[in-house]
Amino acid sequence: MADMGSPWAARGSGPAIVSRLYHGVVNGTFSVIIPTLQRSTLLEPLVAMYSAHPMVAEVLIINNAQKPLAFDDPKVRVFDQSQNLFVNPSWNLGVREARADRLIISNDDILFPPHVIDSVAARLGPHVGIVGPHTSCFGPRTRSRIWYTPTYERTTAYGTLMFMARADYTPIPERMKVWCGDDYLFYRQRGRNLALRGVTISSEMSVTAGAAEFRHQLHEDWAHYLADFTSERPYSRRYAREAQMVVRAIILRQWLRRSASLARAWIRPCLGGLRRIIGRSF
Repeated sequence: MADMGSPWAARGSGPAIVSRLYHGVVNGTFSVIIPTLQRSTLLEPLVAMYSAHPMVAEVLIINNAQKPLAFDDPKVRVFDQSQNLFVNPSWNLGVREARADRLIISNDDILFPPHVIDSVAARLGPHVGIVGPHTSCFGPRTRSRIWYTPTYERTTAYGTLMFMARADYTPIPERMKVWCGDDYLFYRQRGRNLALRGVTISSEMSVTAGAAEFRHQLHEDWAHYLADFTSERPYSRRYAREAQMVVRAIILRQWLRRSASLARAWIRPCLGGLRRIIGRSF
């Protein structure tokens, strides 16, 4: 049996057997990690949604507020903190305590349809890194089905909801407190990161991190990240050629669409003129 005692156990150390138990939790299920300052009105319904889902083994809430937090639910574990750990150290703590072999790292200010968990669970595999929402998920719904696209840059709101294997989590340097943790994880993946689309996510976006009291931390976190880690982006190097090919394909598709539009604009009057000529001839 592979040693799953460490949260940082390397992937591929043993066969994936769904029925195998690790600390009483079935592999193939999720540990959900939610840092909170208890400022979001969506926290309780969000926790209830996660807890009710059969693929969620546990919900770990890192309570960074001074007010105690309790849930009468055997799936929910609350870690009350004497002081605010901030987001990234809270993620690290949650992963250290996680029992399942898959993670959902979640904001406390979002809600989404629970069938998304089933869809992502089926998509995660040995060649997939992180699955996170595309920015379109936070606008009007445009499709009736869930779909996925490879993504090579961490986009806005990607870090609000991240699905990944526990073995693929890299501990975030804790001098980065609030921001850049999702960048750090995104650009260290071996598997291809995917953008989740076709889903509507309700959000009180940045109800906590966007508060004025944390703005100074934004500059400090970005300074640390830019100084120490922007040159360490193995994901970008690994998929550089593929990303270039995708960009070229998008440009080609846009050119073909414009060309087709121009062709239709030119052909239609020609056909109209031809019909008039034919009509006069008979």
